[in-house]
Amino acid sequence: MEQRTQDTAGALTRIVREHRKAVFAVAYAKLRNSHDAEDITQDVFVEAYRNAHKLKNLEKVASWLYKATVYRCIDHVRKSSRREKREATFMEFALAEPPPDPQIEDEKYSAVVRAIDKLPEDMRVVIMLKHFAGLSYDDISKMTGLSKTTIDGRLRTGKKQLRQRLAEIMDELR
Repeated sequence: MEQRTQDTAGALTRIVREHRKAVFAVAYAKLRNSHDAEDITQDVFVEAYRNAHKLKNLEKVASWLYKATVYRCIDHVRKSSRREKREATFMEFALAEPPPDPQIEDEKYSAVVRAIDKLPEDMRVVIMLKHFAGLSYDDISKMTGLSKTTIDGRLRTGKKQLRQRLAEIMDELR
């Protein structure tokens, strides 16, 4: 029994290490609030721990985590209507080091966050998984169940829309 517990703990530690950023990216893309996304991320991994006996096929763990994250986010949105200071809290979490020129960099970063925030959810999720979590097309495909072609299309369309929105936002800032 003790060996099984250690094996389970080791497997869960590996799962958390490998999928933490992706789970957070999905939660943030859906909720647009870093604090809520962190809570959802923790809840998903607690649920994974409780259901470790059901997670025997490690190849399907990413898909299970994605679905669990989505369902947790849906529940969260239903239970609460709080979405305060999304951009500011995301910037605090995402910026690991201060930018060279804080005022200019903050404006640019805020513009990017606002532009991402205005994208449709399906594009926002894929962009966050690719560029924030750093996942490959294969990993995104396994996690979301989307084909690589769909992922590529959403990334291309999302980037095109981001360029357009950023150009509009930068024009407003001038």
